[in-house]
Amino acid sequence: CLQSITQKIFIPPAKTVTASKNTIQQSLDDKTPINILLLGYGGGDHDGAYLTDSIITVHIDPGTQKIFLISIPRDIWIKIPTNGEEGSYSKINAAYQIGLDDINYPDKQKKFSGPGGGAKLAEYAVSQVTGLSTNFFVGIDFSGFTKTIDTLEGVDIAVNKAFDDYEYPIQGKETDACGLAETEIASLSAQLASPSAELSQLDAFPCRYEHLHFNAGQQHMDGTTALKYVRSRHSLQDGTDFGRAQRQRNLLVAVKQKIFSVGFIPQALPFMNSLGDNLRTDLSLDDVRILLQNASLLEKYKIISLALTDENLLQDAVSTDGQSILESKDGEGNWTSIHDWLVNEFN
Repeated sequence: CLQSITQKIFIPPAKTVTASKNTIQQSLDDKTPINILLLGYGGGDHDGAYLTDSIITVHIDPGTQKIFLISIPRDIWIKIPTNGEEGSYSKINAAYQIGLDDINYPDKQKKFSGPGGGAKLAEYAVSQVTGLSTNFFVGIDFSGFTKTIDTLEGVDIAVNKAFDDYEYPIQGKETDACGLAETEIASLSAQLASPSAELSQLDAFPCRYEHLHFNAGQQHMDGTTALKYVRSRHSLQDGTDFGRAQRQRNLLVAVKQKIFSVGFIPQALPFMNSLGDNLRTDLSLDDVRILLQNASLLEKYKIISLALTDENLLQDAVSTDGQSILESKDGEGNWTSIHDWLVNEFN
């Protein structure tokens, strides 16, 4: 029922937020852009359950009838306000988790606390980078992702290049001993901890990983396979986070095509209800209805993929605590060139 949908997945906006949001209908009528932040995260028993594995801003422009998919690399280094307006630098993929964690971060602003705190803090962090005000948020965990693809009876994804990943982690085997004795595990762990270690995790504990292979071209994938496709990050051919971001955008295009081809729209609300805690959003029920009612119009919009990479606006760096990070080429915390680039792309 609609009441259970509201109780399960819809997050009420923080009471301290005073800025009003246009409804979807108003934006469509006025031809003003709509920005929806999509977050994917492990959830459940995964390590770093709410560290976002996927961050994409969907910029819908009714005026030009275009939809822009903007990938935000998870290693972007950004100041996150964890103590009032003050804070410290962290990777942007931590924003959602920090917003949800009121125990370890009790001094956050109220709008970044409570059930909707994760969404609000992630929206804030991403808006600093893009210069775009986020209107709505949708978050889904790995279980919800898999169930969505399987409900659509799989999707047909255009794989840009063939690749192999020999280090894809098997869920539940993160600490598997691989039949080794405790003394052997201790020895291997010591070798891995050495700064000059030549031994890899795969060499030490091969049972914890599986080999993935994807052929180039159009590939039909079920939920489990699609999740591996968008999460894989250790292939020699396409293992960068930028390559993975491209795969995630390819997946969104495939999902959009499948939704319209199978007549999924009438089933959308009941399906959202079935996802329960695997899906979170601050879209109102009315806004979801309006999106569904305008599906035939949105289907005609042109989809354009945009990526922030180290080949255009970002540069590799190392944080003071030794993490591999990404910064703006304009310098730490300066996102002006990215803002200008996006405005130019939209026009």
